[in-house]
Amino acid sequence: MRRRLARAWLLLIPAACSPERELTLPAVLHITTRDFAFETSDSVAAGRVRLTMRNAGPSYHHVQLVRINLDISWQQAIDSLPEDGSLLPWMIAVGGIEGPDDYSLVVTVDLDLTPGLHLLICRIYASDGRAHSAHGMARPLHVVATERSGGQTDLAGEVTVGLLDYAFAAPDTIRSAVRSLRIENRGREDHHIAIARFAPGKSLPDALIEQSPTAPPTYTVLGGTAALAPGMRNILHVSLDPGRYVLLCFVLNRTTSVERHYQMGMIRALTVIP
Repeated sequence: MRRRLARAWLLLIPAACSPERELTLPAVLHITTRDFAFETSDSVAAGRVRLTMRNAGPSYHHVQLVRINLDISWQQAIDSLPEDGSLLPWMIAVGGIEGPDDYSLVVTVDLDLTPGLHLLICRIYASDGRAHSAHGMARPLHVVATERSGGQTDLAGEVTVGLLDYAFAAPDTIRSAVRSLRIENRGREDHHIAIARFAPGKSLPDALIEQSPTAPPTYTVLGGTAALAPGMRNILHVSLDPGRYVLLCFVLNRTTSVERHYQMGMIRALTVIP
């Protein structure tokens, strides 16, 4: 995940319900990140869940949700986290939120959670080369079964973006009226998406050049999802003004542990029109 270091509040309007059709609203989990902790609830109802993230700083953070596919305690799961931010085979990345460069923005993502133990972790690197999770930025999230958590819910977005090995299956142009992107991992590796707006005069070749921390930024990340395991999906709620954007995947190449996926071709320009 990226070292350096979408806004959108979606108004929920209850609709009239009939005996034949009941409107199902997502559970909401508000998360505040800071050095080095998550401030949020300990549990959430299974099914469709809406995450919101606000970064209280002072460092860059994100929210990675991990499902624990092993019968162990939450403390054992946290104690097992590798210090480099990688995941063990029984830790399944179900998505989450890629934070914005502007900490004042709030990012909103919907996802489908099944009952069981999950972890909230931050896999961003600290100055000592260890992930923030190794500095205590990891906590349990208990996903609780309810009457309506028998299966996956319909996560429908206005535009679908596929995550491939190593590319984005996405349109070249979308309208600024688009309010949600359905992000699907169709590859065989973990991937995520970050949406960034190009700085004036910058374009795709500039985004592939490693930037000095003191140089003017090539782009500004507005938000995105955290890593998704193959077959997982999230809905990213966005508010994009007309302009030129870039889609990137900052996940580290698991073979070389040097390149990031955007350097392997998982980068794509996007134009937003009125």
